[in-house]
Amino acid sequence: MIQTALLAILLPATIAGVFVLLLSRFGDPERGSGLGVALGLAFGFSAGQVALVGWPGLLPVDATYRLLHLALAGAAVGVGEVLWKGKAPLLWALRGALAALVLGLLLRSVMEHTWEGNEAVFWLAGLFVAVLVFATVLEQLGRTTRGFELPFLLVLLTSAGSGALVLAHSAFLGQLGGALAAALGAVGVVALIRPSIRLSPGGVPVVTAVYSALLLCGYFFATLPASSAVLLWLAPGAAALGGVGPLAKRPSWQVLVLRVVLLLIVAGVAVYLAYAGNVPSAGDDYGY
Repeated sequence: MIQTALLAILLPATIAGVFVLLLSRFGDPERGSGLGVALGLAFGFSAGQVALVGWPGLLPVDATYRLLHLALAGAAVGVGEVLWKGKAPLLWALRGALAALVLGLLLRSVMEHTWEGNEAVFWLAGLFVAVLVFATVLEQLGRTTRGFELPFLLVLLTSAGSGALVLAHSAFLGQLGGALAAALGAVGVVALIRPSIRLSPGGVPVVTAVYSALLLCGYFFATLPASSAVLLWLAPGAAALGGVGPLAKRPSWQVLVLRVVLLLIVAGVAVYLAYAGNVPSAGDDYGY
């Protein structure tokens, strides 16, 4: 059990780091590093899931096993964003298609058996916009931070999300969150060595797809409270506020510290709410 968990951490980190290092050395360094980040995150995370539960098949019945497929789809979109950088209409179309795929692959059973009438339309429209906004916030952070900063901010975020998912009675989803955090950590370490490496644009679609899927699965298929899921979704926006307006004129290290503090406050409250929402009541102890 412990060996499998460690493998699910070491594999994603190793694969992500190797992909970024190798591809950043070929051709245009910016394009190569973007492709390396997209493919490294996706293949690294996928290897972590396979280490945990094996190959899930082309279309597994359990929606929580489809995160591997979403990671690979995110990589495809990330490669497209790197290759077609600057073509805004095409990029928005790719992001929209990825958001729709995330919702379609994960929530089909919910649409069929839980939502009634217009309820599905409102839910899907709101979640679709939320996924696109999340990707936009990450992209903005990627443009306003140094190369290693966004991966490390996301390591903190995904680690908090992983803890919240474990508290929501899903060790599997929590381990997948750890696999994503490990892959992001490797990208951050490589970016420290090679400052030209950035998470945006190539890696943002992968993180958006996998992280959004983790929160959706936690809410719909585990016991993650809605308040906790929303705060974990909003935490990158809180970090972005650390570099807005007059704050952006402060030394870069101070801006980074402020971003970390703001992110940890929001994510920390989310973890607490996940804990509070899953603490057995006194009545549970006595069977009533």
